[in-house]
Amino acid sequence: MKANTFVKKYGWSEAQEVVKNAHWDNAYSDGSYYSHVDSEHDVLLSDLKRLVQSHEIIEKGQGLDACKDVFLSVDSDESEYINRLGVEYKKSSGDPDDKALMLCDDGAWIDSSYLNYQLDSAYGFINLKQLKQAIADEESCL
Repeated sequence: MKANTFVKKYGWSEAQEVVKNAHWDNAYSDGSYYSHVDSEHDVLLSDLKRLVQSHEIIEKGQGLDACKDVFLSVDSDESEYINRLGVEYKKSSGDPDDKALMLCDDGAWIDSSYLNYQLDSAYGFINLKQLKQAIADEESCL
């Protein structure tokens, strides 16, 4: 069974329980997990885990509509992160200790007060790639 079909049939609570209580080392060799009475209900754990993580991102973001609004508010295709105030950021390089870049109103990228690694770890930054995936995952389960 596809992971999104599992969520549609059994709901988010059941999906979260399966992911939380799964014995990952006992999964079948193809990565599926026998979750119910017969093999028709086997689900690929990695896919189910991704859906659950995406659902949690949507919940933290105040729901699907609010997350879509955030994503649609992005001005630059180069932006990788956005904060709650709508300021867009991107990493300046692969060096985690380099300053991250911030998008100005005129479209120019300037050094921000944050370092690259802080975009992934500091509270308040939304990873736009993850948000896009979370929106798609959530919509696939409606």
